[in-house]
Amino acid sequence: MVIPHLTLPIFEEGLKSNLDWQAWEKISRYRGAFLYSKDRLLQHRIHEGSETTATINDDTRSKEDLYMFQKFWPRPIASFINSFYAKSQESNQN
Repeated sequence: MVIPHLTLPIFEEGLKSNLDWQAWEKISRYRGAFLYSKDRLLQHRIHEGSETTATINDDTRSKEDLYMFQKFWPRPIASFINSFYAKSQESNQN
């Protein structure tokens, strides 16, 4: 499907783990709407060699998560949310 007013590239340089979050935030500023699908469209694969594992291990993931949360909330609230969200990283352990 082609979205005529979506500019390329969708993914911007600068982030390692939050490329998708940043892209969704950018896309959300366009006129239009998101649709919900109950179908499973993606699958999360966990393995030691993944970029997700690497960014968790070097703390890049938490820093980038905080950066994205601050796009929507003031720093104190974003930090509070991030402290709980960081617990989700435990599910990436094999």
